Amino acid sequence: TNAVLAAGFNSTFTVNAPTGGTGTSTVDYITVLSGSIKFGTVATAANEVAAMCIDKPKNMLYYSDYSLLNTSGTKVFKLDLSSNSNPVALTTDARINSVIKIATDATGNVYVLKYESGLNYSIYKITADGATVTEIAKSFELTGKNYFFVNANNEVCVKTSLRFAAN
Repeated sequence: TNAVLAAGFNSTFTVNAPTGGTGTSTVDYITVLSGSIKFGTVATAANEVAAMCIDKPKNMLYYSDYSLLNTSGTKVFKLDLSSNSNPVALTTDARINSVIKIATDATGNVYVLKYESGLNYSIYKITADGATVTEIAKSFELTGKNYFFVNANNEVCVKTSLRFAAN
């Protein structure tokens, strides 16, 4: 599929889909240009979802209820995609709020990029069970285009020239 954010200040997407899944074939804010597509609900959130990450090997979905448009979001949720369970908060650690990006590593740890203020951000590592939260980088400046992933060298990569040891 090719999901493209449409013009305007909304969450309308256009999709080119050669095959579908299960569920309904219409969603108000998605227009199918070619092929057929089926939509089904994986999870619902009380607030808009701005950051999402799927850990395919562990079959887990992680998402944040914080966005720059909805600054009241304070949690990262996890959902086991192999069961019919509801999403649960990943951790109760008060430092984990205002999360704008999420990534996972090969062992199932979850990394979050937290918006602090202005141009400042922090990175935290959370064990898959949510029991341990470790600060990786505190209040560093981030501008321009960026990305967020953990590479094979166990580094959290934010920009080409900005990487942090994940341990």
